[in-house]
Amino acid sequence: MELNSEEIIRSIEKKKYFLDFLKEKENGKLTHAYAFYSDDKLTLKYLLNLCAAVVCCSRNGCGICSVCNKIKKNIYAEVMTVSADKIKVDDIEKIKEDIQLLPYEGDCKVYILLNAETMNESAQNKLLKLIEEPVQNAVFLFGVSDEFSLLPTIKSRMKHIDVEKFTTSEILDMESFKKSVKDIKTAELAAVISEGNLTLASKIVCDEKFNFLYNLATNLYLKLKNSKCVVSCIAEITPYKDDINIFLNILLIFTKDMLMYEMGKSDFVSLKNAEKEMVSVLWEFNTQSLMGIIEKINSTKRKLVLNCNPVLAAEKLFFDILEVKYICRT
Repeated sequence: MELNSEEIIRSIEKKKYFLDFLKEKENGKLTHAYAFYSDDKLTLKYLLNLCAAVVCCSRNGCGICSVCNKIKKNIYAEVMTVSADKIKVDDIEKIKEDIQLLPYEGDCKVYILLNAETMNESAQNKLLKLIEEPVQNAVFLFGVSDEFSLLPTIKSRMKHIDVEKFTTSEILDMESFKKSVKDIKTAELAAVISEGNLTLASKIVCDEKFNFLYNLATNLYLKLKNSKCVVSCIAEITPYKDDINIFLNILLIFTKDMLMYEMGKSDFVSLKNAEKEMVSVLWEFNTQSLMGIIEKINSTKRKLVLNCNPVLAAEKLFFDILEVKYICRT
């Protein structure tokens, strides 16, 4: 699915982290290196280009001048973007060679590293020499999805900015997103499950695997009768281990909806007649047990951030759910 770039840009321009960056430029207080942290690659791509325009444009990223238009098209001479799947020493060497040259199309040079977390130690050490002794009129913009991948010496020389996620309503306000989905209910669910990650939201609505993961998550409590059932459930989820976070997000929303139903409320997120699945298993749970499972799911999600094995993490979660069911019954 191809989202409208202007819609994404307009949404980013309203965010506090971007407005703070803009204010630093207006007040002449830009530092030489920024690290923008987000697991949303699509947002980082547009955000870093937008920040580069703010740095280079005499009107702080007006969006209409020749500089801004060239940056949008990735043809502005003073902006170098490195977006390789693996950023290597050779990529840093190119930056080193370029930074020694005087700018000839503008007053400032900008270096964008979109996948900064992919740099190995050698590449980071080479880069360190460039940012520990800043070159005048040169700004580094790093897009980082995993802050733990960066050396402490690198992180200590950059300003850290956490990229605020989009809200569900912000994603749904994008016409190009809604038009890519046949029904608004699926769009709403994708926006919620993505947790504000635009890359993930656009993937979910177009991915044929989504229906399988949805059905597996909303039927998990029915399938988990005893410890032997864990084996079959793990066998089903293993081929989709790279999408385990989507599965966990669906399971989390479904469990929260079960909790809402148990408490007599009806403002559900789950769709596709999931109420039937909820009612069929709710007799096995109470409010306290559902709250406990929600915490177990969130704990599993935190483990995955630390690069735990997704299949083993899911297996531990399934056994935890069985334990809660047993405690609830007794």
